[in-house]
Amino acid sequence: MKRFVMMLSFILAWAVNAPEAFAKAESNPFNRLVVIVDGSGSYAGRQPSAIEKVQILLEKMAETKLRRWEGTGDEISIISLDAIPEVIWRGNLRQLQEEEAPRWTERFKARQDYARCTDLIAAFRLVAREFERAPEPAGRYLIAFTDLQDEPPTSSPSTCKPAGPAGPPAGFPWDGLRAASVAVFWVPIAQKLAWARAIAGQGGDLQIALYSESESGSVEIIAPPKARRVMTEKEQSSKREQLASLARLLGGSVLRVGLYGVGLLLALGGVSAVGGWFVRRRSKWGRKKT
Repeated sequence: MKRFVMMLSFILAWAVNAPEAFAKAESNPFNRLVVIVDGSGSYAGRQPSAIEKVQILLEKMAETKLRRWEGTGDEISIISLDAIPEVIWRGNLRQLQEEEAPRWTERFKARQDYARCTDLIAAFRLVAREFERAPEPAGRYLIAFTDLQDEPPTSSPSTCKPAGPAGPPAGFPWDGLRAASVAVFWVPIAQKLAWARAIAGQGGDLQIALYSESESGSVEIIAPPKARRVMTEKEQSSKREQLASLARLLGGSVLRVGLYGVGLLLALGGVSAVGGWFVRRRSKWGRKKT
């Protein structure tokens, strides 16, 4: 009887705290998409095509029908890659559908003062910060339109460090991309070779696709799939430990605890149903009598 009371107390306590726990763990999952558009002079010939592809991508995402219970939808950030990389537009899928189309292209084209240099490391550090912003997204996606040429500013935004050999610059923030799906378009073939080798040397947990200048125009950019929350290994381990601790507390196995819990929930449900039926009958009898 003592164990039964303990188990009942545990379930009642869990029921009280469950709404908050579920709200935190089962909040509407969403993707976070970050788009980089190279605003430097070395990429000027590709900028119109890049802008067009971004607009097509945003239109595809805006076609997604959001139900009221699905929250605000995926989040989108657009970064201008130049001497001082910045987020020039940020919004969510709901805003993209309900509000006027963002005027990010005007903001991008107005950044002529920044076009002489390209701070690649600063841009990708900015990407990492976007991915890490709360709340945590279910999926992280990066689409970059850049030649991956690093020419950061020195004494001024118009005085640049000379471009080095093809490949990622020293100190490139790889860790910020490890949980993301990345695609880079219009990469010079020499850069693609050097970057592909560097990516291979970073381990197998990087998902980075590089498309050369000749193939980028024919590659269709697909909108991110519907976001789905996947419980992490850390969360699964925590759940198992909680159940095991309860089993030790009650002096039984995890299976026995589960059976106790199911039985108690069924019993509570039955009591609730009978109580509801009695209240309805009593209310109906009272109305008839009056």
